[in-house]
Amino acid sequence: MSLYEYLASLWRTFIPVLVGVVSAYLAKAGLDLDEQAVGLWLAGAFTTVYYGLFRFLEGKVSGQWGWLLGLARPPQYKEKGEV
Repeated sequence: MSLYEYLASLWRTFIPVLVGVVSAYLAKAGLDLDEQAVGLWLAGAFTTVYYGLFRFLEGKVSGQWGWLLGLARPPQYKEKGEV
């Protein structure tokens, strides 16, 4: 795996996490709940749904949906032994 592919995979993971954290913060704004517990659960749920939705759309509808994961093209991994 090249350095670009490695960094692209990290970036495409970071973007959904960032969206999940921001969404969780906005979802609980103004509510009087245990902030840490709610934040963790909401961030995890939003992140999982966000990533799953846009990976599905990227694969089935158009590669352009990948921009919402940070890059429009998923990293290409080589088979073991390929150069």
